[in-house]
Amino acid sequence: MEPAAPYTNQQAPPKPLPIQGLLVITIVVLIAIIGFKSAWALNIRNKTGILEVSSPTDTSLSISAQNSGASSIGLGTTRVRLAPGTYLILGVKNGEHGTAVVTVTKGQVTRASVEPRGNGAASVESISFKGASGLINIGLSADQVEQIAQDVFQFNPKAATAIINQSSITPAPHDPNTDIGFSVNFTIAIDGTNYAAVASYTDINNVTLQLSNPSTGSVLYDSSTGQQTGGD
Repeated sequence: MEPAAPYTNQQAPPKPLPIQGLLVITIVVLIAIIGFKSAWALNIRNKTGILEVSSPTDTSLSISAQNSGASSIGLGTTRVRLAPGTYLILGVKNGEHGTAVVTVTKGQVTRASVEPRGNGAASVESISFKGASGLINIGLSADQVEQIAQDVFQFNPKAATAIINQSSITPAPHDPNTDIGFSVNFTIAIDGTNYAAVASYTDINNVTLQLSNPSTGSVLYDSSTGQQTGGD
């Protein structure tokens, strides 16, 4: 009698998934991917705003936030999605340039136009001056604000933008027994560079402006003496 063959536990080879099963799995995966992308896109839309810029054909457009480098956003008319904030738009065509300052708001469409123009004689009107209403709200007159704009132009005649940080506007301490006039402290960004500013006055008809390096405190410009050590 021959000995019995040793027993081995043999398993049947796995059966391939039916075509219907593979199709169901594929559909489930695609739905998951589409759902993820839709949720991601919705999250981006809820945290950003849209900027629409119009300019002449073939105008090269770039944009920069305060204290940041410029990034190209296209030619002519373009539409971009951005985080909320204030931006400087620069348009260049055939050696001519134009600028615009815009504030992008979450969930809204902001529209701006940029028209490159020839480099004529610069003037204080060439500067896009923003945030001056904060100085008027604290007590300065419109004439004094105009003088401050003129002082900014004297400090940097090539400046395109001057933006006052309204949340930084604070009156300086005043002792009526010793102080002749009043002073207001604030920060101002001139073409994206921040400066510590002090506006001093004794009445509503005069004002002087002092600009300093916010890091070192060194005075860069003083309209009362005409002192200017540079725009850096």
